Amino acid sequence: MGGPLPSYESLFAQARDHLLLDRPLSGDAVGDRAAVLDAFRRGRFYIGLDALAPAAGFRFTLEGGPGQRFTMGDHAPALPGLRATAGGRVPRGTRVLLLRDGQPVGEGRESLDLPLPGPGVYRVEARVPGWPVRGC
Repeated sequence: MGGPLPSYESLFAQARDHLLLDRPLSGDAVGDRAAVLDAFRRGRFYIGLDALAPAAGFRFTLEGGPGQRFTMGDHAPALPGLRATAGGRVPRGTRVLLLRDGQPVGEGRESLDLPLPGPGVYRVEARVPGWPVRGC
């Protein structure tokens, strides 16, 4: 048998929400609160286990021709030639996995740059070697 299990409090303290804000926080509580809630509402955030590896600066975008760039939370039209790019400052050997409608469709080592296989709901997971943490 294993040792004692960590508390929910200690487990949840490991995860951090990283928000993609349209502008830096200003110090105005009312305006900043609205900006934070808007980022959550629009899906412009990602969750990182910063105790495992700092997740600040991670990026996931869809890119096509000129002016065709979409990021987390955006709704991208089904344009031909869109590519998924993801990565950032990640530990060596990290597997960056692209999922479409919850199913893996491609991966890269420490980053990825892949053509989209078609319309769907996309997300990216970064899996650090030696840490079997799985996405939802």
